[in-house]
Amino acid sequence: MNTLPEIKCVLILFTVCCLSACNQEKAQALQLATTTFSNEADRACKMGADSLQAAVAMPALTRSDIATSLAQAKKFGAVELDLIYADNSITDSANAPALSALNQACEAHRQLAAMYIDLPRGYLLAADDVKKAQKLAVNVTARFARLGHIFAELPSTGRDNISRIRIIEAHSKTMAVADEKARTALLGSVADDILQNQTNEAQSRDLILSQFAKATVLGEKLAKTSVHYDQMTVADLLESLREFSALYGSITSRAATAQSAISSINRVEANLKNDPALSPLLDAVVSQK
Repeated sequence: MNTLPEIKCVLILFTVCCLSACNQEKAQALQLATTTFSNEADRACKMGADSLQAAVAMPALTRSDIATSLAQAKKFGAVELDLIYADNSITDSANAPALSALNQACEAHRQLAAMYIDLPRGYLLAADDVKKAQKLAVNVTARFARLGHIFAELPSTGRDNISRIRIIEAHSKTMAVADEKARTALLGSVADDILQNQTNEAQSRDLILSQFAKATVLGEKLAKTSVHYDQMTVADLLESLREFSALYGSITSRAATAQSAISSINRVEANLKNDPALSPLLDAVVSQK
């Protein structure tokens, strides 16, 4: 009895099963990397949107300036504070480019996540799907890098109108104090709270920039993994995941400062432009600062 055809069939079936298992593991590894990036990108989108929503420009004022301005007003609310501290038309105009760039980056990163979400179920076609997503992965990374520069150029303090209103409302009874000396001292206390709020704003700005840097750095790693997906073995992808985890831990534990964030972003931008595998996929419009 000739068993050679049967043996060949068994070997072919075994090979297909092994390849299928490997392909599935590769697809799952890439999806895990995508999830890590996507979570950080989501956080960056929310932090950026919250900061723009709260933003109403406020001129640089001293404690005395603030106390004097408060003393001239008889009641406090959003309208009064806008009149004292803000020029909404200038603020809206200044925020428009940042809001537009933020919306574009966040929409692009969600499209990228959606492209990878079904990879394990369709793992036999994963290589084709990954290839389609490579260009998007590179340009999503570039978009978050650009966002870091845009937000870095916005004023770091005097923009959180919502918090200023809450401070004023919390001290609203101060206006009813009859004794002028006591009232002046209380207004000075309110001014101190507003100045402290400005310090908090500066720290928040650093956190936002650091979050954009996280998304940018992880985006670059994801883009590289996607571009080299065909050539990578399961072991390679698992090692890439380990590097992804180490990279995440490194940038998460780093002190949140604007300088370190922009340095990280600049480094990724240079890599995107100089890497022979990534550079051809980079859209010129997206990479502009």
